[in-house]
Amino acid sequence: MSVEKVKGLVIKSKNINENDKYITILCEEYGKLSFKASGVRNYKSKNLASAQPFAYSEFTLFKTPNFVRMNEATIIENFYDLRLDVTSLALAAYLCDIAGIVCVGESEDDGQILRLLLNTLHIISNKKMPNKIIKAVFELRVLTKSGFMPNLNYCEICSREDFDPSGAIFFDVIGGNLICGDCIDKLKEVESAGKKLVRISTDVLNALRFITSVRDEKLFSFVLHDDIVGEFANVCEKYLLEQIGMNIDSLKYYKGYEK
Repeated sequence: MSVEKVKGLVIKSKNINENDKYITILCEEYGKLSFKASGVRNYKSKNLASAQPFAYSEFTLFKTPNFVRMNEATIIENFYDLRLDVTSLALAAYLCDIAGIVCVGESEDDGQILRLLLNTLHIISNKKMPNKIIKAVFELRVLTKSGFMPNLNYCEICSREDFDPSGAIFFDVIGGNLICGDCIDKLKEVESAGKKLVRISTDVLNALRFITSVRDEKLFSFVLHDDIVGEFANVCEKYLLEQIGMNIDSLKYYKGYEK
């Protein structure tokens, strides 16, 4: 048995009785980690705020080979402003669910995803960018960090790199590849070829390339014209859903409030 301190973000919380919760955090050391937090449902508990969803806290954990239990916690950041807007709150819940899906264990990728998630929650809280764009950026970037970086450099069929700005470009959200307009007719039956194509503009392609390649600190330092935001958001969401292979209930909830 041992006692250890870890810093982590609460991405999931479940009530298990009148006083206790079972919470899941995302942390640098262990990736996704779940444990019992005793007494945190009591309004007098000093650990109440630290165990709330979206709280980034330092947890003191009692660990044995068979279970992990929280002894105490100290809050570092509670992202309070998320709770002032139901759309932002719903988006934050969706992003946390994505992180919980793609993080499968103790790895360097999980630490990177934690930092991405914390940065994104700050952006949402400070309303520095429309939620629709924030959501799409996170969806594509989290896949890139999880080993699902798409090929955005050349056509999968003819290998051309210089796409005609006035021509058609298609992105395969299953394979993560591009197909130029000249080659689309070569796919006699797109579905039977195991592809699901979304047509994109060169402006959206450039945005996708930026998000997959830019340094973390520059990730949200770009502007999209209003007329392509919907197209950009659509392709990022479809790519994420195809790669994780499942529906997410919190996405449906967010869609009900999305502006």
